[in-house]
Amino acid sequence: MKNLWSDKDSKNLSGVEMLAYTSRLIGANPDLVVWGGGNSSIKCVEPDHRDTETQVMYIKGSGSDMRTIEKKHFTRLRLEELQLLEEREAMTDEEMVEYLGYTMMGGTQPRPSIETLLHAFVPHDHVYHTHSDAITSLTDTPGSQALILKLFGNELGFVPYTRPGFTLSKWVGKIAKADLNLKGVILDKHGLITWGRTAKEAYERTIGFCSRAEKFIQASKSKRTAPLGRITVKAGSSVERQKLMVDLLPVIRGTVSENQKMILLFDDSPEVLDFIGRPGAARASQLGPMTPDHIMHIKPKPLFITKPSNDLSKLAQQLKAGLLLYKKNYLSYFNRYKDPKLTQLDPYPRIILIPGLGMVTTGKNWQAAKIVQDLYHHNLRVIQNASAISRFQAINEKEIHRFEYWPLEN
Repeated sequence: MKNLWSDKDSKNLSGVEMLAYTSRLIGANPDLVVWGGGNSSIKCVEPDHRDTETQVMYIKGSGSDMRTIEKKHFTRLRLEELQLLEEREAMTDEEMVEYLGYTMMGGTQPRPSIETLLHAFVPHDHVYHTHSDAITSLTDTPGSQALILKLFGNELGFVPYTRPGFTLSKWVGKIAKADLNLKGVILDKHGLITWGRTAKEAYERTIGFCSRAEKFIQASKSKRTAPLGRITVKAGSSVERQKLMVDLLPVIRGTVSENQKMILLFDDSPEVLDFIGRPGAARASQLGPMTPDHIMHIKPKPLFITKPSNDLSKLAQQLKAGLLLYKKNYLSYFNRYKDPKLTQLDPYPRIILIPGLGMVTTGKNWQAAKIVQDLYHHNLRVIQNASAISRFQAINEKEIHRFEYWPLEN
């Protein structure tokens, strides 16, 4: 992974301007974060509204894009008031959100990240959280903790999976304080957190650990060249694929637009065709997303059309039947964990995988469909990487449901 740091460009930067610069370096690499993902923070001393020197923390506002982030996209909070919460034993999501609002230092600011307390409890000035494809490929395997220990020894801590919020923040803070020599932690199923005395140190740790993970994955792939099996469904020519989709896309759009008008994007890139043409992809694609953060965009799993017909009319029937079955299964999934307070989301897939043809993504507008498309490229890479190491393993269905219907994600 390429290190983009420039001493020349960062020479005169400090405080939140340094944070914005480093965040954009991270955002420039889609293998680290994509479409609003990731988090970054800095702790520093600045005057408050009374011109009194105050310990503050700037953290990336919820939903901000690290590729283009600027000072106005960060939230400024009173650090001392955040750190008081470390004494608490428990805190609900609602209590946490309300408390964060009280600690914001005036003016119009974005909503604080749900991981604000995690950053505040880490006793280091510069903290970066990324959903690195390489790191997630390691954590999305059985026995991930042992693998992390093998690769990184005592340089990184390991945190078992739990949903973001107060509990996770407490766990990370406790680990970071217990060993000040740690360079960061890996969150199971949820990426890498690095920290440092300077922005450069924390950033270079992110790049360094991800690069080491990439090398391990490449070595695993060289030993296990076809973890999802050899390609069994070969694609026709691009012209043939496009011609078929002209007739199939209206069938898909007409069905998935039952509750709202949807836009469709078609992707028959070599990467997609290679993945869906392998026999193991059908099962692996149904296990869940590479990280829970993607659920709000791509839903728990795609629709995978197994053994697609070569006959256009029969394939259209397969697609229609597959979409209706997906809806039926989604309703069953929703009802399995039903809560009176929950409102059911759209039951149709955001991703349709058709071996030999490609991938269709859906969204309420072009950008939403594009986000789904881009995110699934990362998911299929992680599935292949994890399968080369051992096998792909996501969080369980119940936790997927909890995350999909989590108020802080909707």
